[in-house]
Amino acid sequence: MVLLIGSTGLRRSEMIVLTWLDLNTRTMEVNILRSCVRNRFGKMKTEASCRPVPFHPVVLNAPLVWRAQSPYAMDLDFLFPSPRLKGARPLSPDSILEKSIRPALARIGVVGKQIGWHTSLIRWRRICAHSVSTLRSHRS
Repeated sequence: MVLLIGSTGLRRSEMIVLTWLDLNTRTMEVNILRSCVRNRFGKMKTEASCRPVPFHPVVLNAPLVWRAQSPYAMDLDFLFPSPRLKGARPLSPDSILEKSIRPALARIGVVGKQIGWHTSLIRWRRICAHSVSTLRSHRS
């Protein structure tokens, strides 16, 4: 999830409602078709938001591994489903932040209640950019 949102710049409202069908591994794009704000599904924030978003090949493996492990791996299932709701709804972005992202950041030394989706995204983009540049230098 962090790799996907960090490398594409998706809004949390867009990321949370992605289905497996929205990931096009052939064209390396994420199709943004809907959003979810305060548990309400709806249209995108802007018309420009409806364009497919490219993702880097380095990121491709993470969703494929996640799909292989997910009990909700059908095309129309959410990438990040709520197990409590048996996949019928996506996870709550606030719950993900509190239960997964903040603890993961704390384990690597990034702490603070001010860590939110935007601040996490900025930090993870830097980490991802560093990782991609490291991969490129190792290939050379």
